Amino acid sequence: MIITDLFRTSRVFDNFTRVFIIYVTLIMIIIFFYYVFALYDIALFHRKKLIFICACIALLVATIFFSFISYFIISLRPGRSTLFLFYFIELFMTISSRFIFHKYIFIEPYDIVFLGNDVIINEIKDIIVDSQSKYYNLIIDINDINNKKNIEYLFDIINKTNTILVIYSTHPSIIREIASLILELQFLKVPTYSASDFYQRLTGKLPIDHLDDFWMVISSQKEFLFPKFNENLKRVFDLTICLVLMPAILILIIISALAIKLTSKGRVFFIQERLGRNEVPFRLIKLRTMVADAEKLSGPQWASDNDQRVTKLGKILRKLRFDELPQFLNVIKGEMSIIGPRPIRKYFVDKLSKEIPYYRLRLLAKPGITGWAQVCFGHANTGEGHAEMVKYDLYYLINQSVLLDIFILVKTLQTVLWSRGR
Repeated sequence: MIITDLFRTSRVFDNFTRVFIIYVTLIMIIIFFYYVFALYDIALFHRKKLIFICACIALLVATIFFSFISYFIISLRPGRSTLFLFYFIELFMTISSRFIFHKYIFIEPYDIVFLGNDVIINEIKDIIVDSQSKYYNLIIDINDINNKKNIEYLFDIINKTNTILVIYSTHPSIIREIASLILELQFLKVPTYSASDFYQRLTGKLPIDHLDDFWMVISSQKEFLFPKFNENLKRVFDLTICLVLMPAILILIIISALAIKLTSKGRVFFIQERLGRNEVPFRLIKLRTMVADAEKLSGPQWASDNDQRVTKLGKILRKLRFDELPQFLNVIKGEMSIIGPRPIRKYFVDKLSKEIPYYRLRLLAKPGITGWAQVCFGHANTGEGHAEMVKYDLYYLINQSVLLDIFILVKTLQTVLWSRGR
């Protein structure tokens, strides 16, 4: 009897473990595709029809993806009725939770106090007023630190609220005056941010127009930006992604290459010299999306939004990013990374580095197939656009990590799905 009871208990435990693994896997897949289909975007919570459509599509894609995995891993196969019931409940919970959140849940904004006043603080105020007013509430500016009434008022606010943020000016003369006050606030565990750090938090880009040369020189040291461990980890990450995706990539390249050959004259692949890390040139490989010899008469020029040189098929390939797929060969060779700044030609690097401060710093990293600037800003075809993109590139260099790379990969899928950025 004891042996029989133990056997039954073991079977129950095994069944519970199997069910637990199945549904944890399902939930992780659903969360991933919910993010890709923008179902965690608070701005969309009031659009009920769009949420319903996106949730249905996301669950369908998640089902197909899970079915593909469970085809190879038998232990992940649930019963059909159980799976159907799970998805029905998940769809109901998705719609109802977003309705409840939109109607009943209030996000209490942070109260912001500014210490000092300069150009970057004024820019932060404009950003908050334009797009972040739901999350941040501007209270006061304390320009005169030596006025005791201002300091008393600051501490009075701190005692009344738990949602206060203190943003202090990065101007050297102001820092000297408020240094002791900032230390005191940190001892009181009041969240304090320099204006440049908070600007990055709001925008995801580096405020290069408001940083001095000394800060940029110190921050651009390779030992700081590229610790050897992170560099090796990033290489393993790149090769793993290439290995996993290679079968699908080869199929898509073959199909796209045949379509290019059948619809236009010229070579299937477009090979052009670009600058890699430390300005070392390499030959970048793409699928051709323009007419043959597109720059023969015009010389080097930016690709515009309605570029007449792009073929009809090329427009489709660019929207889907299929033209970038051969660059995985550059990644395998170590010339590029999956994630990094956009690879640029020497002609444009020489031109832009004269116009944009610190532009060459982006060449301290390997160029990438996708990157922070690409998913946040898109494709630049003007000098002003590249000046904006370099702020995102330098933000990535300062804050890079494998977790950020994974986030950018997911954002790239979202960008392709919603046809943004190009």
